[in-house]
Amino acid sequence: MKVKLSREAVEEGGWKKQAQSMNLFRKQKGLPQRTVLPATLITALVIGGLLAVQADSLIILIFAAICGGIPLYGVFFVFGAYLWRNYLDRAMDLPVVFITSDTLQRGQTFELDYSQYFKQATHVETMKVQLILREWARYTSGTSTSTDSRDIVIVEDLIDNYPISANSDFIHSFSMKVPENAMHTFTANDNKISWHINVEMDLPGWLDYRDRYDITISAQIDPAPEVAS
Repeated sequence: MKVKLSREAVEEGGWKKQAQSMNLFRKQKGLPQRTVLPATLITALVIGGLLAVQADSLIILIFAAICGGIPLYGVFFVFGAYLWRNYLDRAMDLPVVFITSDTLQRGQTFELDYSQYFKQATHVETMKVQLILREWARYTSGTSTSTDSRDIVIVEDLIDNYPISANSDFIHSFSMKVPENAMHTFTANDNKISWHINVEMDLPGWLDYRDRYDITISAQIDPAPEVAS
C-alpha cells in the first residue's frame, strides 16, 4: 500500500515565506523573472509620464519618482504574479505523488507514482525526479551564530519529450533505490540530516514546475531478498 507524500515545509523566513503563503510563487520556476520586466516597464512609463507633465522642480520630481515608483512597482509586480498564478491554476491541477512508504530503509528500492491533471494540451520537455540528501549545520563564530545547508543529489530518474493531451491525467512511475551506505535521517542541536524527493518538470511556453517532498530514511538496512536454492 502506497502513501501520499506531503510537500516540504517552508523553513526560510522573509520574503520567500511570505510569497509562498500568498501562493504567488509556489511551485513555479521563472515566475519572478517573467514578472520583473513587465512591472519595470509599466512603472517606468507611469513615472515618466508624470515627470513629463510636472517638470517644475528637479528635487521634487526625484523625490516623487522614488516615493511613488517603488510602491507602483510592487503593485504591478504582485499583480503580474497573481495573473500568472491564476492562469496556471486554470491550466493544470496540483500533482499528487504516492510512494512505497514515506519511511524507507537503507538499500531499499522504492516506486514513486506521479499524477497531475492538465486542462490544456502541452508536452513535457524534461521531467526529473531526484532523491536529495540535505545537510544542515549551525555553528558559532565569536559572538555570532550562523547556519548553513547543502543539498546532495543521491540518485535521479528522468523522462523527456512526453506529450500531454488536454483534459487528461499525466501519470508516470519512477523507480529509485536508497544506497546501502546512506546516512539515515537524524536531528541534533546543531546538525541535521533530512531526505527529500525533488520533482522538476520543464514545460514549453509555461512556467517550469518545481516541488519538493519530505521523506524519512531509517537507520535499518533493507534485507536482501532470499535466493531460492
